[in-house]
Amino acid sequence: MAADSFNWRCPHCNQDVAVVRGTHYAAEIHYCNMVADNGPLALVSAFTVCPNKACGKVTVDVTLRSWDTLPRSTIPVLGDTLGTWQWVPPEPEAADNPET
Repeated sequence: MAADSFNWRCPHCNQDVAVVRGTHYAAEIHYCNMVADNGPLALVSAFTVCPNKACGKVTVDVTLRSWDTLPRSTIPVLGDTLGTWQWVPPEPEAADNPET
């Protein structure tokens, strides 16, 4: 498997698939300068779209982390993971078709 892909089990279709970064996966780090008791906070958001053609649904993972900078630097370094959440959008409910 290429270095820019990883194995993943889709929570929608329950299939093991190879996810390609940049095609089926994207992540961003959002740094917040507000300081909590754990220090400055960062939110890591990741979007995964199932590459299974019969599925193609999205899953969103969010991780809350502390962060700091390297000594004598402005380069941010992620610290402890404070929480992790996964959102799997629910299936849309079937529309009611009342008989007329």
